[in-house]
Amino acid sequence: MTVTLQAPYDVAIAITLLPNPDLEDLDALDVSLNFRQSMNGAFYSYVKSGNLHRLTYTFSSIGRGKMIEVVEFLKKFRGEHIRLTNFRGEIWKVIIDGDPTEFTTTRLTDNSGGPRKEAGEFVLVLVGEKISG
Repeated sequence: MTVTLQAPYDVAIAITLLPNPDLEDLDALDVSLNFRQSMNGAFYSYVKSGNLHRLTYTFSSIGRGKMIEVVEFLKKFRGEHIRLTNFRGEIWKVIIDGDPTEFTTTRLTDNSGGPRKEAGEFVLVLVGEKISG
């Protein structure tokens, strides 16, 4: 199964397919640690959490043509909700977090999808909530 990005969330105008990410994918709750000081000088801390998860996927061996497609997709829909269907079949409502347009060209390959035989990798960080799956 592949990773599918559809944008905008409600009615998909654009769809991009990505291969399965590397095995070190991360799914973590998006939490923050808050510190407060009371009027008597005592310090308190608490963890603030919600339903949001931070999804981190690392893609490698991506051809130059696919890298350009991903850059254009993410530029067009930055700041909007995107429907993500991951390799487990889960559906997420996410927003792009960070700058995913930093691609690193790592090697030459024959399956790069274009006349230039470059392959690279990038990290995609998304924040959102699971809808189903």
